[in-house]
Amino acid sequence: MAYIGHRCACGHLDVHHRADSASREHCEAVGGVRCGKGCRKSSTSILVPTFDLAGRRIETITEPGQWIGEGAGYSRAACACDDCRALHAELTGAAA
Repeated sequence: MAYIGHRCACGHLDVHHRADSASREHCEAVGGVRCGKGCRKSSTSILVPTFDLAGRRIETITEPGQWIGEGAGYSRAACACDDCRALHAELTGAAA
């Protein structure tokens, strides 16, 4: 399913970012290793499309706050900030 999230200034998606023991965010999009680029989370919410094995786009959008990425190595809840909720409502016609 597609989900709504954020793209970091490093170019990678928020699902690839982790906080270390000092609560500093870093990106692990390069095979679980830090990407080495400057990470600054964007406040702009974006729709992150998902495709099936045949390359067809999956149109269903995961609701903000629901679990994403199970089995893909980055299981976490989709962002549920106000901007993500508003974009979800706009795209699906649901009440924010």
